[in-house]
Amino acid sequence: MLYMRKLGNRVQSRRVALGLTIKELAALCGVALSSLSFLERGRIYSLRPYLILLAEKLGMSIDELLEGCADKADIDLFYEGIRKDGKL
Repeated sequence: MLYMRKLGNRVQSRRVALGLTIKELAALCGVALSSLSFLERGRIYSLRPYLILLAEKLGMSIDELLEGCADKADIDLFYEGIRKDGKL
């Protein structure tokens, strides 16, 4: 199970700690502001292809970003999906 609220809180906390606005982070990652806002509120998981870039822009590894936010099986599925998308 992916714990979207926990992941959203982690993204938001790190973004704020880095002094970035949500608009700035969305622009750095090339995603819509509304999509990032939904992610921070724990509402969607359609940003899978962008999570590696998001982690990078937040100065974290993808493992750090997802730690405690997903079960091992879901993290494995995440990586499998990204490999299929050709983004890893």
